[in-house]
Amino acid sequence: MEMVGALGMMEDTPSNATKIEDGPSRNQFSISSMLWITAALASLLSYARWLGADSLQHAMIFAAIASAIGLGFGWLIGNWRDCFFWSLLMTLLTYLAVAGGRLPNVAVFYGWGIIGAICGSMSVMTVPKNRLLASMLMGIVSCLAMIATIAAFRFPFTELILFDVGLSALLGAMFQPFLHFLQWFEKRSRQPRILLASWLTISVLIGNVLVPVLGGVER
Repeated sequence: MEMVGALGMMEDTPSNATKIEDGPSRNQFSISSMLWITAALASLLSYARWLGADSLQHAMIFAAIASAIGLGFGWLIGNWRDCFFWSLLMTLLTYLAVAGGRLPNVAVFYGWGIIGAICGSMSVMTVPKNRLLASMLMGIVSCLAMIATIAAFRFPFTELILFDVGLSALLGAMFQPFLHFLQWFEKRSRQPRILLASWLTISVLIGNVLVPVLGGVER
């Protein structure tokens, strides 16, 4: 009986070992992943340099905003890793969206960076569970964040600035389903999230470069 039990344990060992190896190995960084990450960072730095001398400084300020809000919000809800990642990613995307545009003033520019960081952090929250309510909450918070940023810089609320305030509420509400889709895609693809962020960054950068060229608009 003891020999039969030992043989049974020996037969189970390979299958258990296979299960252990199959799990973590899928999440490890490969050479191709590192190449994609390097390409994304190089493209981002090249794009910032192409926009002008101040763009690199603005990118660093956006990164500092994302880190502060992401880590602070993550500390409050007890999940700083996810909050930091999504805050940094959304702030990066908002930077790419507004860096080459013509905004009314610097308050609106940094307001969009704060909105990206807040929305990225809020996407980790599990309440409210109703997606419509979550979108409305994110839109309201985004609008209040833009108003607070403009007030902190003491700029007057002109018609052009009020347009960005209203737009912040609309886009803030739209960020919630967008982030929900990205999180769903991350789970389904089983790829490292930094790799997915690299793909998304490169896609947005290609769009930023091609749209002005195809539209005949000079930055």
